[in-house]
Amino acid sequence: MGHRTNLTLFVLAVLLTAYAFFFEAGSNPLTHRGRVFPDIDPGDIMEVLIERPSLEKDAALGLDARPIRLRREGTPPDWWIVEPIRFEAFHPRIQSIVNDLADLVRVKEVAPGEAPEAFARGVEARVSFKTRDGIGHAVEIGSEHPDARLRFAYCRSGGSGFVTGSDFRRDVLAGSLNDFRSRALVGIAPQDVAAFTVSGETRFEKRIVRDGTSDRWRFHSPLDAAADRELVEELLRSLNSWTIASFEKDAATDADFASCALSPARARLVVDRVGGGNVSLEVGREGVEATGKDEKRVFLRFSGQPFLFRADAKPLELLFARPEDLRSRYAFDLGLEDVEEIAYEASGDRTTLRRVQEKGAREHGWKVLDSGGRELFAGDRPDIDSAVSSLRRLLIHKFLPEELGPPTGKILLKTRSGRQLELLLGKPAADENLRGQNMHHAALPGEPGSYLVSTSLVESFRVGPISFRKRDISSLDPARIQELRVIDDVDVWSLARALPDDPWMLEADTPPVAGRELNGGLINKLLLSLHKDNFRVVRFAPEVVDFEQAAIELQSPRRAIILDRLDGDGPVEPRKLVLGRLLDASGEALGRVDTTGVPPFVLDKTLSQQFDALVNHLREVTGK
Repeated sequence: MGHRTNLTLFVLAVLLTAYAFFFEAGSNPLTHRGRVFPDIDPGDIMEVLIERPSLEKDAALGLDARPIRLRREGTPPDWWIVEPIRFEAFHPRIQSIVNDLADLVRVKEVAPGEAPEAFARGVEARVSFKTRDGIGHAVEIGSEHPDARLRFAYCRSGGSGFVTGSDFRRDVLAGSLNDFRSRALVGIAPQDVAAFTVSGETRFEKRIVRDGTSDRWRFHSPLDAAADRELVEELLRSLNSWTIASFEKDAATDADFASCALSPARARLVVDRVGGGNVSLEVGREGVEATGKDEKRVFLRFSGQPFLFRADAKPLELLFARPEDLRSRYAFDLGLEDVEEIAYEASGDRTTLRRVQEKGAREHGWKVLDSGGRELFAGDRPDIDSAVSSLRRLLIHKFLPEELGPPTGKILLKTRSGRQLELLLGKPAADENLRGQNMHHAALPGEPGSYLVSTSLVESFRVGPISFRKRDISSLDPARIQELRVIDDVDVWSLARALPDDPWMLEADTPPVAGRELNGGLINKLLLSLHKDNFRVVRFAPEVVDFEQAAIELQSPRRAIILDRLDGDGPVEPRKLVLGRLLDASGEALGRVDTTGVPPFVLDKTLSQQFDALVNHLREVTGK
């Protein structure tokens, strides 16, 4: 370090020492600053009294300047106004004041006589509080400090004046008694509601109870039926966010309540909390309030309390809905539950679709079992997943008052949680207007009346287990094919290539006509349709037993693709695909493969069209 640097540092040190001696001498040490109540945490404060002498002169103008006493009560403890009225407090505001009290900062000490103007105009506000050990403290707030961001204050228990921030004063003085009151009408979160009851006018009456700890709900009156989960949740959310719009009177008389249809009340709502306790709210007359938006408001009171207030009438729409309009709209409403098993029983037979998850497998599968629980074959995952999706929220199209009568079958569901559900099935709907909609009469055990539901699953089950057989029947990777034959009646074309990217060539027994070239794109397009990820039959056709008439004989096929040689190891199925006769004008054709155990099936028209296009091209190229 050079001499010039040393000299500069020495001069700075001398200047700092001189500043501290002349300007900081006599100032309060830092230990006298910091928190006013360093040993008190917000959770220690159990009672607060707020007095605002500066507002008392405005009481004649209607400003409520009465002292406000707040106390932490209950288990778990919550803040309540206990004077001048008893009412639940607005917790966020009170907690903010309590936090400010515990964290009140002494910016600077004020010695006696140092600032006589601090309380010259009297005390603006006085906040007294008690901690859980019963010790009391009080803080008086005086006038503004020359710095507008600060206020003079006095701590009685400490017997000293100090300067603090002005935010605390604003929290205490701003607003009236009503600003310290909770405006929540039903302060119970939807997940904590055990039941709710509406009584009064007959058309409003209902009691809906949570099913155990689940998210399902059930009417207990005026009928015994499942309630709609989504509508009940929507209602509970609207109740939980329902707030008092205006406090009308704190000491309403019977005449006041009678004029608002609250004596007797038009309706009464009781919301029960899980674990005990409830909110009881009485509902009176509705009316339009000229707020600029012409909002519809309703008069309300807490049962047995003298307070009269008004609130938005919107939540009453669902609350006063007819019980039949709140019945579950779905025969099955599974929410997020996974279905492990679907079964169909009719005439003593049973078909079961059971979910399986192989160890280490990324995706689940399904297997199809017969009446004895014996596995028949692998189930078609896309089809069965679609069926599960349709049953997960099986919509009720119409409620019918009459009972179902003797069922013709039933669908049974088992969820991963172990819940078992049953839908009884009756005859298809006879209404001509419902034809083609797969509409069936149905009922749920324990539910009143019957329904009309729409599901194609019933017809699939009635066809038999084959309806759910896995329709992906190919394990082919076209890149492995090196030699193949295309057969159309008596004509046969042999095609070969050495490598996947090599062009397809016609064998010597079917050479091309001079000047004509083979279009390998048509061959690859057809083979791509046979890829294991693309080839899906439309449906299986086990009813076809006359293979010759259907033109699907394997030994002497009329139209077929035969894979003669493939590159690499590993089995590939099928090696032979036979295309039979067309079913109708749709272009779909019967088909058959040489895979053991696979019954005849229906092919998509696209594959049949691709085969015909290739055959026509081969005839053109070879002159056949």
